[in-house]
Amino acid sequence: MRVTSRPDLEIAGIGSAAGGQYHSVKLEGVCKAGDAIDCFVFTSNGMTTVDGGIRAEERLEAAGKLTCHGGLQTRKAQLEGQLTINGPLQADQFVMNGYMKVRGNCETQESKVRGALSVAGWLTGDQLEIMLEGPCDAEGIKGRQITVKHAGKGGLRRLIESIIPVWHVQMKARTIEGEIIELEETMAEFVRGNTVIIGPGCDIDRVEYVTDLVIHPQAQVRWRQQIQG
Repeated sequence: MRVTSRPDLEIAGIGSAAGGQYHSVKLEGVCKAGDAIDCFVFTSNGMTTVDGGIRAEERLEAAGKLTCHGGLQTRKAQLEGQLTINGPLQADQFVMNGYMKVRGNCETQESKVRGALSVAGWLTGDQLEIMLEGPCDAEGIKGRQITVKHAGKGGLRRLIESIIPVWHVQMKARTIEGEIIELEETMAEFVRGNTVIIGPGCDIDRVEYVTDLVIHPQAQVRWRQQIQG
């Protein structure tokens, strides 16, 4: 059993606090932390700004708008709304509904994202599932199983339109690499995998596959090659 003397931090309404080490952080309303936060559990509901990074060892839950002027690290993340991370993001389990902007790499083991996202670096993980409801882009995507699909006209449409007035539901990445890859509405220069399914709305310059390649009639692939595994 772990023993800690860290205090808890709670803000309700409009308030601010210093950064530092805490056991539990609970922020509701319009809240600001003046420096980086290191805690076990971080929850926010409303509009939260942290002038530094966030490390939540056990879990992080946020609803509303969360802005982090640094990196974010946690074991389990559950996010609803708008998330801005001015640094890298690391999480074992990552679930998000809304819009996310990461100015760095996004490293996870298991991700389920519904909405829109912008990752300045690489989006990596063992299992990556992205349901498109707005524009998504990353320098590259790498994982064991990668799924990118059009989510249709879901409940997040109004939120994303308020953040990005003019947008197109599409994933853009320079490179996508994995074992099992299934794509829809994706534009990429290079896709490589064992089993590759190129669905409707895709525009791919080059595909390399080991075992299987399926290309939808409403997709465009300029060059394809079967390679040794």
